Amino acid sequence: MTYVNKRQKRFKADVTGLYGKMISAKKVEIIDMSLTGVALRTDRQLIIGREYPLRLVWKGKTLDVWGVVVRSEKLEIEGRDGGKDVSLYSSGVMFKDASSEAIADFIRSVEWDKKESVSVTVDSAPNVGFGAAVPA
Repeated sequence: MTYVNKRQKRFKADVTGLYGKMISAKKVEIIDMSLTGVALRTDRQLIIGREYPLRLVWKGKTLDVWGVVVRSEKLEIEGRDGGKDVSLYSSGVMFKDASSEAIADFIRSVEWDKKESVSVTVDSAPNVGFGAAVPA
């Protein structure tokens, strides 16, 4: 198993509408990301060492990147419609040849909207205990 030193600040991807697209997987959920890579949950196992194209999508904004899989492990089995069970995998993908500025802009736009959403929620319902996650 390959381990990557996580030197970059990680952005927790807990906003509605943020997702990924890949040719090799139908379900691509973004767990967290940084300037150098992304943690994904997919319904297909990604091969360690292989490069994959990945499209990050959020509110009409897209970012196309290539990444190299640095870790991949089976998480759980998910039941799907029709009674078919599908394995879910957790994978770490390191961005390859991607513009740090383009990735930073994408992350900043998601973080900004997340802060705006929390602010609106707190202002409109001050007695409700919503906890805003702060990017780590």
